[in-house]
Amino acid sequence: IISSRPLARAEDLSGGNYQRAYSLRVEGSQNDQNRPYVDANDMLKGFDYNVYYRNESDDINLSVWDFKQIPSKTDTVISRASDIANNPKLSNSIDGRDAHSLDTFGSRANNPYFVKEAANNNDYKKSNYNLKPGSPAINKGKPLSSDVAQAIDPTGKTVKAGVPVNAGALVNVLMDATGGQTPPTPPVTVNIPDAGLKAAINKTLDSNRPSTQDITVDELAQLTQLTVDGGVKVKNLTGLEKATNLQELKIDNNEVADLAPLSSLAKLTKLTMTNNKVASLEPLTHLANLSVLLASGNPITSTKPLANLTHLTQVSVDSKSTAFDISDFAKSAGTLTALQLSGADNGTPQLAHSEVLKQLTKLTTLQVSSTSLTDNDLNSIGAMTQLTSLQADRSNVSDMSFAGRLTKLTKLDVSNQRVRMSTNTTPFASPLKDVSGTAVAITNSADLANDGAGRVKIVSPIYDNNAHELSATWTKNVTVGAATAQFNGQLTVSATLPKADKAQLQAQIDRANNSADYIKADAAVASALSAAKNVVAKPNPTPAEISQATNDLKQALDAAIAKETAAQAAARTAVDKAKNSKSPADIRAAEALLAHVQDTDKKSAMQDELNAVKQEITDARTALSKLIDKAKNTPTDGLAAETVAALNTAIAAAKAVNNDQESTVAQLTEAKIKLQSALDNLKTDKTALAKAIADADKEPVYIKNDSAVKTALQHAKNVYAAANPTPAEVNTAVNNLKSAINAAKKKETDAQTAAANAVAAAEGAKTAQSITAAQTLVDAVQDASVKSALQARLDAVSQQLSNAKQTLATLITKAEAVDTTGMSADTVNALKAKIKQAKQVYNDASVSVMRLQAAASELQAALDALRPDKTTLRDVIARAEAQPAYIRNDPAVKSALQHAKNVEAAASSTPADISSAIQQLNSAITAAQKKEADAQAAAQAAVADAESQKTAQSIAHALTLVDKVQDQAVKTSLQARLDAIVVQTFVNKQTIRQANTTNITLSTSGDKCYNIKNATAVGQPKNIPTGYQMQGSAKFTINCDGHAQPAVGYTTKITLELSRIYKVNRLKVIKYSINGANATDITEKVAFKTSVDGKRTIVEYSITDGGFGDTDKTANGVIDDPVIIYERSENNTTPANGGNQPGAPAKNGRATANGGRLSETGDSLYGYIIGAGVLVLGGAAGVYAIIRRRQ
Repeated sequence: IISSRPLARAEDLSGGNYQRAYSLRVEGSQNDQNRPYVDANDMLKGFDYNVYYRNESDDINLSVWDFKQIPSKTDTVISRASDIANNPKLSNSIDGRDAHSLDTFGSRANNPYFVKEAANNNDYKKSNYNLKPGSPAINKGKPLSSDVAQAIDPTGKTVKAGVPVNAGALVNVLMDATGGQTPPTPPVTVNIPDAGLKAAINKTLDSNRPSTQDITVDELAQLTQLTVDGGVKVKNLTGLEKATNLQELKIDNNEVADLAPLSSLAKLTKLTMTNNKVASLEPLTHLANLSVLLASGNPITSTKPLANLTHLTQVSVDSKSTAFDISDFAKSAGTLTALQLSGADNGTPQLAHSEVLKQLTKLTTLQVSSTSLTDNDLNSIGAMTQLTSLQADRSNVSDMSFAGRLTKLTKLDVSNQRVRMSTNTTPFASPLKDVSGTAVAITNSADLANDGAGRVKIVSPIYDNNAHELSATWTKNVTVGAATAQFNGQLTVSATLPKADKAQLQAQIDRANNSADYIKADAAVASALSAAKNVVAKPNPTPAEISQATNDLKQALDAAIAKETAAQAAARTAVDKAKNSKSPADIRAAEALLAHVQDTDKKSAMQDELNAVKQEITDARTALSKLIDKAKNTPTDGLAAETVAALNTAIAAAKAVNNDQESTVAQLTEAKIKLQSALDNLKTDKTALAKAIADADKEPVYIKNDSAVKTALQHAKNVYAAANPTPAEVNTAVNNLKSAINAAKKKETDAQTAAANAVAAAEGAKTAQSITAAQTLVDAVQDASVKSALQARLDAVSQQLSNAKQTLATLITKAEAVDTTGMSADTVNALKAKIKQAKQVYNDASVSVMRLQAAASELQAALDALRPDKTTLRDVIARAEAQPAYIRNDPAVKSALQHAKNVEAAASSTPADISSAIQQLNSAITAAQKKEADAQAAAQAAVADAESQKTAQSIAHALTLVDKVQDQAVKTSLQARLDAIVVQTFVNKQTIRQANTTNITLSTSGDKCYNIKNATAVGQPKNIPTGYQMQGSAKFTINCDGHAQPAVGYTTKITLELSRIYKVNRLKVIKYSINGANATDITEKVAFKTSVDGKRTIVEYSITDGGFGDTDKTANGVIDDPVIIYERSENNTTPANGGNQPGAPAKNGRATANGGRLSETGDSLYGYIIGAGVLVLGGAAGVYAIIRRRQ
């Protein structure tokens, strides 16, 4: 009976991983995988009953067989016992092939054949043959072949070849029995309609798994990564919705159109799906952990489903939509490092919300291929100064200046641009510019050619008012940051040049022909008209010729018409002026301008207007002449002289106006009126009085308010108001009034002169007294404007005085606040003297501005002359330079000393600078001295330690520290002490002479310390085991002398080679304390061997510092271990101290020689020795004894 447990995890037992089971392929030794094995096909022979146990609830197969040694018999999966009989792959010669094969579920304890095994049975090499009473296997066994017997019992002691046994052999094969009698429910399989996807999943689960094998829910849940080869051309992802732990999915180059099965894969972080047929990313909306999406080569319509994802790091998307919305990536601004967008070749989507690019501060790789980029888009890209890679090929970039700030670029692609523009002229401005904004030349083509910097012309222009598409290419290397790339592409121009139309030219010719003769006679018009007629006469004039002729004629006509219009306007203005002024001069001026007018009708009409004005002048002059004659003949006797004089004056004035040929109608009329008035006013004359009164009223208020002026003015007005005053009264009133006014004016003039002189004096003296005196005189001035000007001058002087005092006061405050600590005494005393002097000047009431300014200058000079005291700094520098070279050469000292010298030499050094330099230099020297003192102290201690230990390691350590000492005398002394040390070497073998003249050879080994410091024989202890005789002893000390490194807690292997061969079952190892009072039998802790020549017994064991074998129980680097050797006498039959009966095997049934296995256990003797070294810690110090019992 064979119990089968396939050697695989439960999740691997779906049939995908074909693993061997111990029931079917058994190796010869569980502890030695290299021993011969027996194929299960042979092993089944000789068994009447084959019982199979399923030991886990999810084991779906009974067993998986691998007939590796039998050709054409491979990979057989047995799901149930009946499959054995029905499987054509199994040989019919196998005994128990069908009828005796049982499929038992549940634990072994419930089977009808065997008793329950011991709990936690881990002995894989032994078998349990305990049959239950009445078991049908009793007495049903057959002789076993040697290979089967060896497989069951590798020792050959219990199961032997050719010997009948009970029909049963329970092979323990990692059984994990569980309860339950009901077969488990078969696992649920997943519907995966796409054969290619199913094959890819099966291959991922196990490379040897059939491509069509059904896949369970649990198996899909195991998937964390899946790659679907593009050659499969998978179309349907149904089934992947069960792959709930899927993290990475690669489906490049397939034909997938729907991502719906991925919508719930919350753990998906990477999706690679290039070159499929996916149009919608909507199923990815809630994949919060998605970080990488590579979806180029798909007709994707929108990236909106990505808008709420926050962990995107890399995205590549192609789109046939009209726009890429950059705001869809805003929530991944903190993680997104690569964004690759590409439009279709037959479409150029735009970038929506391109300003969001500025928020993607982690983005270093950007691709916007086959897109239509606006200036705003390019400006946003240009602001992404962190970019290291930019791909904007197959777009419409014409101006590279946006990239000027992208100085971190290492990769750039701006090739194959498609730039379109329109023009209706030739040449036209080129839109192409490089990074610096410099125009980029095109490559001349049959359509377009360069026409100077930044301009392009049409090679063969067609003026038909139709659009013609013309093209040319360009290429130029551009460098941005560390990236150099070709900026190239095609410039396509839609040129619509106007037709060569003569209509406008003919209209201008007609306009000229219909113009007045004087327009046609204009020289420019005549010339332009002739040229225009010549162009019209041409059979095929160019648009340029037509345009030129049209413009020339139009301009000539416009100019001639404008000239006539201007002439008429000027004449009109002059005529109107003459009509208004009725001046002979204006009439002549108008007639001169009228001479330039060529329109005869308008010219005649305006001349008539001028003639009418001339007649008015003649009529006015005639009327004045008649009145003059009348006035001259008027009698003046009895009239007041002044009225007569007025009349004579009026006559003279009238004559002057009448005789002046330039007099206007108004002037002639006025003269006539005045002359008539003089005639009418012949009476006592009040003119002078009226004038005097009028003049007085015009005087300033301060004149009119003068008491004398006020009185005289009132009297004059009274006289003037009288009905018939006498000439004497009038004259008196006039004279009195003028005299009063003159006196008042002189008074004001005198006051102004005095004030001006006083102000000038104050401006010169600039003292408070002169200002006060001037102010009194200025206040006496009545004329406001004069007074204001004088007051302004005086205020300026006052301000100068105030400013000078304020400046001095501020400087005094500043000087008193100056910290003179650290300044030289002479400059400080000079400053104090100037402060005192400045205060005296400031408090002087009669001080002038100049004195205040001089005091301020002297005080400032004293401030500027303050100099710090550098005496201490120079002393510190001198002390530093007197230090030993190793102190001076200390980096900190050297730096501080140079800084101190710089401060000492600098003229502008402050006391703080000097104090800081002193402190830094002192601190550096102190630190350097302490560093050397510490180095010497450490070296001294290390040398003393080396002198004590005398090991190479301690000397090397001391030498390292001595090398750090810089004082040569000290260093030489320490080195000499090191050179005098004699290094100790370790001893690992020593012969110990015994009292009976025999020798015991002590050998040590280990991975850390095993030096034999000393080793001697010991005397007979007080307590000797009964029946035993002492054969030898060893007392030794182990330490780390002579080893590279000291250690504590180490383990040393001890080998004692005795003087002859002993029967080891008669030897005893006893551990005594130092005084021999206590004894411990530790024979079980040692191993016995025989020397290579077979003549001597060897005892081996391990001792540990602070543990087993160390008398002081302390891990201190030293082990003290005395040993005595005993042998049991051969005639002693009574066990002593736990010994065995004569002839009995050694305690615990130990093997005897050469480290063989312990019988019935399969354990190695060396395993026990190692275990002893690990488990026995902290044991009491004692003596090992090997005791020989007498025969």
